[in-house]
Amino acid sequence: MPLNLIRRTIIFTALCVSVAWAQGRENPRQPSGESTVLLMQDAGRLIASGNLGAAEASYNTILQGHPDNTEARLARGHVRAWQHKYNEARDDFLAVLQLDPNNLSALNGLGYSFAWAGAYDEGEKCSAEP
Repeated sequence: MPLNLIRRTIIFTALCVSVAWAQGRENPRQPSGESTVLLMQDAGRLIASGNLGAAEASYNTILQGHPDNTEARLARGHVRAWQHKYNEARDDFLAVLQLDPNNLSALNGLGYSFAWAGAYDEGEKCSAEP
């Protein structure tokens, strides 16, 4: 297996774990509507199947009605980063950090999105912050 593929697999797995962890957190800012729950579950299945564009669309739908849904915004940030949409991913991670400054998944995602875009110094700063 080529080294580049191994790295991508490890990073993808780490980000999937990060998204799964974030989806399991309770957050009072999250709407508890059944449609949001179903869309989040659907987006998770789409990610698992590799259909990142459709997963992003599901998160977009959630965020249209609930722009402060940090769970959906964090997950969309990861999906955007996986699609090499680094600027858009950073916007999502920064929006999550505005609402939840101690969100380590958002800080981690922000660092990765800088690093993957080649801005290693900026990415390192994110990982060094508390």
